[in-house]
Amino acid sequence: MKKTLIALAMAAPLAMGSAAAMADTLKIGMSQYPENLHPTLNNSVAGTYVLSSVLRSGVVFNPEWAHECLACLDVPTFENGLAERVKVNGKDGVKMTVTLPDDLYWGDGTPVTSKDAVLASEIAKDARVQGNPGVSNAKKVEKVVVLDEKRFEVYMNVVDYQYSTYVPGLIPDHVEGELYRNDPTSYHKTSKYLTAPTTAGLYNGPYILKDVQTGTLVKAVKNPHWKGKQSDFDDLLFKIVTDTSALEANLLSGSVDYIAGEIGLTLDQALQFEKRHGSKYNVVHQPGLLYEHLDTNLSNEHLAIKEVRKALMHA
Repeated sequence: MKKTLIALAMAAPLAMGSAAAMADTLKIGMSQYPENLHPTLNNSVAGTYVLSSVLRSGVVFNPEWAHECLACLDVPTFENGLAERVKVNGKDGVKMTVTLPDDLYWGDGTPVTSKDAVLASEIAKDARVQGNPGVSNAKKVEKVVVLDEKRFEVYMNVVDYQYSTYVPGLIPDHVEGELYRNDPTSYHKTSKYLTAPTTAGLYNGPYILKDVQTGTLVKAVKNPHWKGKQSDFDDLLFKIVTDTSALEANLLSGSVDYIAGEIGLTLDQALQFEKRHGSKYNVVHQPGLLYEHLDTNLSNEHLAIKEVRKALMHA
């Protein structure tokens, strides 16, 4: 059986070994360690990749490039009546009604509720929380109103063509709420996602994190309270090998079963890999939605100068 290597256009390659199909643990090779594991404060592709196995929240693009809500019964749209244009603070806005499923639980058995969506929205738009990359976009959500434990309304203060994607994520209020409300300015240091990332109650996906070794590996095990479709693998092992040549060697030796396309080999390396090992590996190229880039802060007096920015980018 051929092994599989998938190269994402404008991203890095992915790889799956044939032995992985029969193993209890899927070993995934990555060239980057997550910046952090907080779903709001994370600003790295590696963090997003790992969190996708342990969290279900918000509206995303599915494999068919259509919107799909990972933690609500239906995507709010104007067509299905769950979204409607309203006035918010005198301006044109959008109101969305969101219903959470009854069978979604955090890894410690606590049911997911509307309070978790409120907390996620509050943290996301709070400029006092340091290291928050999406404050300006998050502020398009004026407020989240709880209707009951499983239903809430989202009020946007603008009409945005991506309105459905502003359904808030979920952060466990019973774990993180007090830490955030006690002192938002230090929350980036006190959050359990950073101080105790193996806390089961932080995750509501098919897996929870069991072992986190900074710079080296992240291990995920099945969430005993997950009620959705079960994975074929009992464990996921995210192995970090920052040298991409060494990462390729790990794949060839069987030390990893799969190389993550978003954060694996470069596209050039994947093409060369295909030439050398195409008889044993399937190399697949797919477009991706994630990419990493540098932005400049235009409020900085130095970076406000175009020539300085241009010099930095060339450098």
